[in-house]
Amino acid sequence: MNSVPDLYSKPELYEAAFAWRDYTAEVAVLIDLWQQHNSRPLRRVLDCAAGPAPHAAAWQAAGVTCCALDRSAAMCAHAGQRCPSLRADTTQLPLAAGFDLATTMLGSLYVLSELDLAQHLGGVAAALRPGGLYALDWCTLHDEAEEHHDEWDFDTSGGSGTATYRMFTRGAGLVEEELIVQRGNHVWRENVMQLAIDLPMLTTACQTTFEVLGAWNDWDLNQSLPCTGPINRPLVLLKRT
Repeated sequence: MNSVPDLYSKPELYEAAFAWRDYTAEVAVLIDLWQQHNSRPLRRVLDCAAGPAPHAAAWQAAGVTCCALDRSAAMCAHAGQRCPSLRADTTQLPLAAGFDLATTMLGSLYVLSELDLAQHLGGVAAALRPGGLYALDWCTLHDEAEEHHDEWDFDTSGGSGTATYRMFTRGAGLVEEELIVQRGNHVWRENVMQLAIDLPMLTTACQTTFEVLGAWNDWDLNQSLPCTGPINRPLVLLKRT
């Protein structure tokens, strides 16, 4: 496993694997939520664990300044071509209040303990102005499945390939996520352990910093959670107290 190249060191390939997302539509949902819960203009967004910052152009088109934060030097360098970027761990955010909205996309809330989670939430809260919002995409578990598996093809200007995602329960409240991307005869892999977070755990962890405003299935504001049917990309919205 260690001989397989690190996917996270290849920002362009990582972005290509997730190019199925509609960044403009996702930004529109977040702006809608902002307008529902705030009367002041949305001006500054902090994208935590931003990777290559694929939403930056959509935020710029909406007149909003985006700042990307990631612990990977390669990702920060790539993101920095699109918006201001900062290399930092999400449990140790070196930022003062000044952002209106924070986001963590694609389940990239890589904390290993409830203490890490509380530190992360405290750091995000400190970076937000009073009444600021925090949107978490795919960061919480809403079903009892112990293993998830998905596979899809992608085709971008850089070439075509196949991506495979798996999530396994590893015990002690942890899950392991594995992402494998293959393009031709080349294979890249990323394996990450993180805390299995459900909505009750998140609610408890943020009770001194945030209020939970709602949770929706698949970024559809007409599908409040819990709901019947498959759960995909749950979106949870918090408001700084």
